[in-house]
Amino acid sequence: MLSKIKGGAVRLRWGVAALAIAAPLAIPAAASATTSAGPLSPWNSQSRTFNNLDRTLTVLNQRTNFTVDFQLDQASVPVITANNNVDAVTALCHDCGAIAIGFQVVYVSKTDVTTINANNDVNSTADYCIRCSLVGEGYLIVVATGSQSQPLTSSQLQSLDQVKLQLEALRNSGDDNPTDIKNQTDAMASTIVSILTDPPAAGPDDISSAVTPAITSPGFNGSLTGNNRPYVHIFSSFKR
Repeated sequence: MLSKIKGGAVRLRWGVAALAIAAPLAIPAAASATTSAGPLSPWNSQSRTFNNLDRTLTVLNQRTNFTVDFQLDQASVPVITANNNVDAVTALCHDCGAIAIGFQVVYVSKTDVTTINANNDVNSTADYCIRCSLVGEGYLIVVATGSQSQPLTSSQLQSLDQVKLQLEALRNSGDDNPTDIKNQTDAMASTIVSILTDPPAAGPDDISSAVTPAITSPGFNGSLTGNNRPYVHIFSSFKR
């Protein structure tokens, strides 16, 4: 039986891109670890729902609010729902801006999962604004790997914590150029994929039993058969 991943509830004015990345990038190990994702032993043995929300509102003249949110979840249950919601709003101001960036990373066992419902919802709204700038950006990254329910290693958690620090540094950099922001966050997404897929889980997958999820999302239909490579899917939404 094929597993499946569904991507839905993506509401954008500027579009959505869904892409698969197979080749990981090497990055150095981090120096400290504060990132945690919880154990792979869920309270509900059949399903888990993970919600990530990043929302920013600016109502003051000549002010730009810049918020970021990074959430990491891991589970080994058959049905997983991931909701990543990002909202950037400006209202009743001039020369103001709102920037919101949400990263949701879901790490699952390829053997255990049967269905992933992935919802990446990004919105940006300006009401009664003059010379307002808006950026809403959401990354929902799903990685399914391993023939057994193996948690993330301490080294992986340390490296993910460095990505969180990079995201915070971007927020504090004072750079509100949409192109610069997107280039940097795209690089962070690639780094996250690298961390979760290199080094791979100990031991090769059993090709006869490991099933890579089929994909069902707006504008794309396809299925992938069992293989011994990690499965990676990024739902990336950018709106300004």
